[in-house]
Amino acid sequence: METIKYLIIKISKINITNLSDNDALNLLVSITSLVIAALSLLIALIVLFYTAYQFIQKRGSKFYGAFSISSSVWSNQRYVGEVILENTKDKAAAISTIYLRLGKNIFIELIDYSNSPKIVAPFETIRLNFREGVSGYISSTSKVNLDSLLANNKVRKTLIIATPQGFSKVKNYKTVWNVYVESLKNYFITPVHPVRKYHNGEYYSDTLQFIITITNSEGIIEEFRLYRGETYDIGGIMITTNNFSDAADLQCAITSSENSFKSLKVMSAEYSYSDYECYEDREIYHHGFFGTYITGALLTKLHSLHFRMKNRRNQKTKKT
Repeated sequence: METIKYLIIKISKINITNLSDNDALNLLVSITSLVIAALSLLIALIVLFYTAYQFIQKRGSKFYGAFSISSSVWSNQRYVGEVILENTKDKAAAISTIYLRLGKNIFIELIDYSNSPKIVAPFETIRLNFREGVSGYISSTSKVNLDSLLANNKVRKTLIIATPQGFSKVKNYKTVWNVYVESLKNYFITPVHPVRKYHNGEYYSDTLQFIITITNSEGIIEEFRLYRGETYDIGGIMITTNNFSDAADLQCAITSSENSFKSLKVMSAEYSYSDYECYEDREIYHHGFFGTYITGALLTKLHSLHFRMKNRRNQKTKKT
């Protein structure tokens, strides 16, 4: 820093009009030295700030995230349906337990990793689903009802992460876009799910029709996946998949034939949404910007207004 000050003072005292060739050369050398010194200082500051940033990134733990409160006919009380966590530090974090804190004193345990801590990689984002809901809540040996607290938006709710180094409060995302929330605000926005054949935690082609599990005479368990339009030899029995309408029909055919199976189980391939076959067909339409964000939003507001007015009339009728 002193060198830079000296060079600036030296340059400022020079009268350019009276410069000789040697003086001009000295001026050029001084300016060059000044530029080099300034660049050296700038590089040193950049290295200093980068080192400080890396130290901050490595120190402690910090999470951003969001959660949703859900309710359904399959759950006795409201519950946390989904949690999103983002590790914003440049180091892995070990999560022991995740809580939802209501106010400052109530901690709802969402998931416990104490026996095997959950490792979240640097800058990794994880999503946790709790679709099964809850049967209830307990505190010590007493049942407690948290439904009203979870439903009350005035009660402050905070995600708390317990780690081996202590606990960390999860900072909320400023905005979390969710297509289901948007579809409630605008009925023209339509979420669509793909449905696939599903068996033992894995997805399969739609041509999968039946799964046969047998135990042969040697006690060995074998599983056969039967696809539409194919023919299979299972224990000497030829089976053409298209000849059978359902699993019961196929099991009856195998049982009535000569076989040496100790046990036999036939089941139809299930869908990722178990009641998919009960759904009714419905046609949906696509819309452009005006149709979606102008017409759709307007119709949604009109529908909401009509619904509120209808509820008010019903409430007045009940009072009278």
